[in-house]
Amino acid sequence: MILPLLVILACVAGATRVSAADPLARPIALTQANWGAGRCSSTACHGSPTPVYGSRIFRNEHTVWASRDRHAGAFQTLYSDLSRSIAKKLGQGAGRTIPAHQDGRCLACHSTPGPAVNPELAATIRQDGVGCESCHGSSGSWLALHTTYDWDLLTPRDKEERFGKVRLDDLTVRAERCAACHVGVPARDGRPAREVDHDLIAAGHPRLNFEFSSFLANLPAHWMETGRNAASDFPARAWAVGQLVSGRTALELLESRAKEAAGAGPNGPSRWPEFSEYDCASCHQDLRARPSGTRNVGPASIPGVPAWGTWYFPLVSKLADLSRGEEPLAMTADACLDRLRASMNVPLPDSHRVAGEAGQAAQALERWLTTVRQESFDPPKSESLLRNLRANEIQRVEPAGPGWDLEAQVYLGLVPLRQSLGQAWQNDPGLLNELRDRRKQLMAPYVPDRAASGAVSPVDGSPHR
Repeated sequence: MILPLLVILACVAGATRVSAADPLARPIALTQANWGAGRCSSTACHGSPTPVYGSRIFRNEHTVWASRDRHAGAFQTLYSDLSRSIAKKLGQGAGRTIPAHQDGRCLACHSTPGPAVNPELAATIRQDGVGCESCHGSSGSWLALHTTYDWDLLTPRDKEERFGKVRLDDLTVRAERCAACHVGVPARDGRPAREVDHDLIAAGHPRLNFEFSSFLANLPAHWMETGRNAASDFPARAWAVGQLVSGRTALELLESRAKEAAGAGPNGPSRWPEFSEYDCASCHQDLRARPSGTRNVGPASIPGVPAWGTWYFPLVSKLADLSRGEEPLAMTADACLDRLRASMNVPLPDSHRVAGEAGQAAQALERWLTTVRQESFDPPKSESLLRNLRANEIQRVEPAGPGWDLEAQVYLGLVPLRQSLGQAWQNDPGLLNELRDRRKQLMAPYVPDRAASGAVSPVDGSPHR
């Protein structure tokens, strides 16, 4: 009896290991189908009311997302009074109004992308808003597999390449997932374009003021950073990676817009140039003298011509300046941006020329990013960056006026750099007072649409939890 029992036990134990017949042991055909966040909500999976401490998986990830993360309400937002107003204004020119919760432009970012595993789930998944699969990838190929013991033996790269589960431990990949909606991307991979253009902003949609490190800090975390991401330089590295990913994403969107305009011909429909890429205050300002002591600290441009790229690119150039002589890729990227900026800061940019220059600049940032993502932002490097940003004198800028974008980006860079340094810098009264002064200049008087965007984080950078 003992020997047969041992054989049976061995077979049972072996059933949970990888075998030749086990799906984990061989590549599978990837499917982009979604199961929806509801499949993650079991108490034994990710729907526990309380976290399970001491474990790599807290078991309450779905609970945190559903109860505290604004992404969960992204679809319901489309039923709000503001969304109805935006839809009505957008429909005035078209002759008919498409409700926001049915408009593909809105659903592209306010719901989980991709088809459902079956039609009955489609409506339910849409109501999830920006659910689990928006970031982790469609789970059609790995939902069942990721509950097995052997799943944990796979590397993040294996999980992504063989099964399609996005490796969010890679900061670049994480920033790219965010930027796809919070910056915008052209139509690709069977998905519609995701963008907030000037038409949407004019109709009432908040401008997209995305800065990766501050958005990440203010996101209710349902995970624990491990490995390299648990190091003290994480905030600074997230800031630097976010600057380059956001800039590259914006350039790819510009390239797509320029190609569309160039292909439309002189008599074809086009939106060129796209005004949302420019400094809002270049056009939207009162026709009056500036208040005493207030200066235009925006980038130099031809009088009467709006300034381009004031949100995504000013600190990319500063990062490049600090790397001169050490990082040729940074110098190349900065030179590409300078050429593109000159082409965009004219009354009517040449769309053919801009398409080429934007593509070159995006590729240059991508090459530079491959080195930055591997760098360690140790105290000397972080301190050098912090001192460089502090050299920007606190300017008295008008709310939403010229120079606001640069001042906001400087503030949002100082916060994570301070966090990455030791206690001496984190408790430095001079720096704390400076951060408060900078934030006061940006927030007073209160500018509702900018505050609602979440771009300006607390002085200490701690998340709103």
